[in-house]
Amino acid sequence: MRVRGSADVREWMGLRPAAAMAGLLCAGLIAAGPALGQGTGSGTASPALAAPVPPESAAAILQRLSSGTAEVTVSLAELGIDRPIALSGTDARRVLFLPVPAGLPITDASIAFDARYLRGDGGRTSLVVSVDGSPQVASSPRDPQGDASAVLPVPGVARPSGFVQLQVAWASMVAEQLCFDDRSIGNVLEISPATRLTYRYDRTAVRDLATAWSALPVQPVLLVPPGPLSPEAYDAAWRIGTVLERAGKRAHIRALPRVGDEIDLSGVSVPAGLRALPAFAALAGGGRHRIANEAEIGALLMLGGSGPLNADLMVRDEALATALRAASTALAPQIQAAGAVGAPRAGAPDAAVGESGQNLRLEMLGSRPVITVSAGAGAQAAGALSDLWRRALTSRGVTVATAMSAAPDSGNSIPLSRLGGVPGSFDVLVRGDWTASFDLAKAITAGGMPGHLDLDISAAPGAASSAPVASVFLNDYLLGARSMDAGGTPERLSLDIPAYALAPTNVLRVSFQRQPMGDRCRETPQAYPVAVLPSSRMTGGNAVTAVDFVGVIARMAGTADVLVPPAYLQAPAATLPRVIALASASALSPDLGTLTVAPDGIDVRPPGNFLAFDVRVADIGNSVQREGDRLVLRDHANRTLLDITGLNRLAVVQAAAAGQRVGLDYRTIGAEGPQLDMPYQLGVGDVMVLGSTGPVARIDTRAPTLDGARTAEDYIAELWMMRASWGPIAAGIAILLFLLLLLRARSARRRRAADTAK
Repeated sequence: MRVRGSADVREWMGLRPAAAMAGLLCAGLIAAGPALGQGTGSGTASPALAAPVPPESAAAILQRLSSGTAEVTVSLAELGIDRPIALSGTDARRVLFLPVPAGLPITDASIAFDARYLRGDGGRTSLVVSVDGSPQVASSPRDPQGDASAVLPVPGVARPSGFVQLQVAWASMVAEQLCFDDRSIGNVLEISPATRLTYRYDRTAVRDLATAWSALPVQPVLLVPPGPLSPEAYDAAWRIGTVLERAGKRAHIRALPRVGDEIDLSGVSVPAGLRALPAFAALAGGGRHRIANEAEIGALLMLGGSGPLNADLMVRDEALATALRAASTALAPQIQAAGAVGAPRAGAPDAAVGESGQNLRLEMLGSRPVITVSAGAGAQAAGALSDLWRRALTSRGVTVATAMSAAPDSGNSIPLSRLGGVPGSFDVLVRGDWTASFDLAKAITAGGMPGHLDLDISAAPGAASSAPVASVFLNDYLLGARSMDAGGTPERLSLDIPAYALAPTNVLRVSFQRQPMGDRCRETPQAYPVAVLPSSRMTGGNAVTAVDFVGVIARMAGTADVLVPPAYLQAPAATLPRVIALASASALSPDLGTLTVAPDGIDVRPPGNFLAFDVRVADIGNSVQREGDRLVLRDHANRTLLDITGLNRLAVVQAAAAGQRVGLDYRTIGAEGPQLDMPYQLGVGDVMVLGSTGPVARIDTRAPTLDGARTAEDYIAELWMMRASWGPIAAGIAILLFLLLLLRARSARRRRAADTAK
């Protein structure tokens, strides 16, 4: 997501101005940077102009930049859809959700729909593209191939849901007769990830935390205090970053620079009128720049989206508040000298923050609304910003004492609606899928990992005489299927969930299939409704015994310890992304984890289950050994699987046991760790090697002798899964016993007959 804009700022850097000058002093320079950069600033008239255009003064620029308009562009690629979407078949549809600020009107909005089509099978093809249910484009392509791109207008109405819906429907009819097999693969519509939504909105209309969250870009910037972080600030940063990751947003960590730090000014645009101010003039050169004074830090903050400090969230402690106050104080005389006379310094602390004790607040930093989290309230803020409570934050600031991201559940079962599935009905012509995606940690109950699925479904009768079929898949493993009665009444599928079908991230899919024709094809094909009912639920039953990624994640559902060395606090921009990524992949709840800074050179005994980052954990298994740039992997029998020296920018993650505790052990390989750009999943196995592009290798060191590591519970579970075959086995045993009894009786009669003859 790219954001450009400016705002009329009533608060700057969390500081409340006292007079009208503060609007000039604190106004942001986001939107006008490119526009103002069109001027030469030399005062020399172009030959094509009749008169020279006088350069704007700094005060005029600041005043004009206070309009508050932000321009946003978000593409499918930024939303995680990095491959083209292909639609084919008789009736293929796809709905794409593009985020916008919830409850705010937008202007100049349009969708650049980027697509192409292929018509290898001929016939009739139709394309309809709609925005929020309203058709915008309809066409019937006839060429063998071509461009289907279009620019679609988007109404500017406020959307409480926070999404614009892009609906694409593609129909291909190859057959000329109704009963002819119409399945084809040559007529395809391909939607490019470059499809994008562009809009503008007024930043000054963002007046509460819930709206500010919905206005966050896909890759928000999290500003942390300068220098080495305190344990409290680091703790708050990893928690907020994990909440963002769970919400589908990738946090970029930025530390507020200090005097003497070097920053990259590539792409920074300083308006010509502001270059008369020394602080702004020093930033106009681009490239690498060493900060000379606090006034330059203030200028960086005022540049907002045009500069490198375009923060969207902020972890605030006393060190950050002091640095912001110093930057404001240092820049104020230069602004006043530029002609904005009578303006006081915006350097006094925000009294409202100190008096109210609010630990989660919406403030203004430069020209941008920023969600500010107090360093000592990371756990409370993480719970309040979770999916469960986020929409309740309808004020500018709150004091959070307790906020749990999930309601406690001590039962043995959990409804599918709690696992991301939305119960409801939908029409099926030939085939339709209902899916629910969920982290394993969310499905853990008092009975352990999911072991049983009770799926309640229903289907309306159709024209065909054959019954519809419902098939249930978990991570593409077929759990079971049945022909439905299709009487419109609820039907239950009771299915067992084998342990091997579970993964750290799971997809439950229910596939409905119908026969579309009826009455010897004299009827027009018609879709009929099916439904997945709210009473569907999963029940615990699989004991958690394995020490692999699945077993560890299942036991990380509660509290866990996050162990980091002191060096991590010295380099938060480099180390926080790896902590956030693994915490998200392990499904650790950010409001329940506990940060522990482990001393160097000492074996740590974690009090609970753990995530350890480059920390020596006592009594941990030795499947992985790391010595600088050397990586050694061994199996359960201590046989060497891998021994390589000279590696760099890699990391290895191991599921391990340390005494009675289990956890994930993260080790950096080489001088630098991987710079991960995308989130990753742990998958199966117990060892994973990470590179900058994500997982590069996954292995299971227990695989060679899996039977040797099994417990009695594993054998009992396996026998229970085989109970469907108990009937035939029991019948066979009964027949065998009956034959033995017959033989025994026959032998007894012979003995009695022999005794009588004697």
